Amino acid sequence: LANTLALRKAGINRKTAAPPGGVIVRNPQTGEPTGILKDSAMGLVEEVIPPPSPSESTAALLEAIKEAALNGVTSIQDIAAWKDLEIYRQA
Repeated sequence: LANTLALRKAGINRKTAAPPGGVIVRNPQTGEPTGILKDSAMGLVEEVIPPPSPSESTAALLEAIKEAALNGVTSIQDIAAWKDLEIYRQA
């Protein structure tokens, strides 16, 4: 999901073509992007969003674990990048 600011920074509008292997979901009446980007289209926004700091990543992980536990989830799996391994180790 991308908000209006992220779409604007990425230059995504009603005239933007979806990249190969990706989908930009659009409002059927206006043709404007809804903010839902699928598969390779996610890369259009990922390029303009600064990466989170290690402390932001740790905080996000801890919140996710807390939410999972509140809903009875006892284990998780993540297809994360190697750079995220240290955050998991700290948790």
